[in-house]
Amino acid sequence: NVAFDALDLRVDAQVVTGTPSSRAGVLFALQDFDNYFWFDIGNDGRYHLYRRQDGQSSLVTEGTTPFIHTDLARNQVHLSVISKTLSVAVNDRAVLQAAIDYTPGFIGLWCGAYQPDRTRCAFDDLQATGTPSPDLLIIYPFCNCRRTAYGDQPLEVRWRWGAKTPAYLD
Repeated sequence: NVAFDALDLRVDAQVVTGTPSSRAGVLFALQDFDNYFWFDIGNDGRYHLYRRQDGQSSLVTEGTTPFIHTDLARNQVHLSVISKTLSVAVNDRAVLQAAIDYTPGFIGLWCGAYQPDRTRCAFDDLQATGTPSPDLLIIYPFCNCRRTAYGDQPLEVRWRWGAKTPAYLD
């Protein structure tokens, strides 16, 4: 629940059940559900970096690497963003470095469940450190969790469903 300016993230990701096209990954720079990046690794040894902007998704880059463990094996993803430079390592081996249009945001975990009952993912040992952002903090009140604001940080509350009642803010 912290929006990061600079980010260093590690997590163990695993496709537990799935097909060769099943994927597990990390969302970052999440402003809202229409604006973020996500990096994923496939059960087939491929990786993808996507950008979702104004509700439209686009592939930034993709590739294959022998450093991704396939066939439902666990992989450690290490993602770092410093000064708009993204670096990604999988299982302690560099697989990607790119300049990106990074805006401070939240992080999340992602499982590519494109077909129901076909993909399940597991994540473990999440470690995220960085510099908290004092930029606009957008709050989606869909979880029973606390959000931390810093100093005079501006706040905005948004909904993505029809039950827009004050009781949810309480």
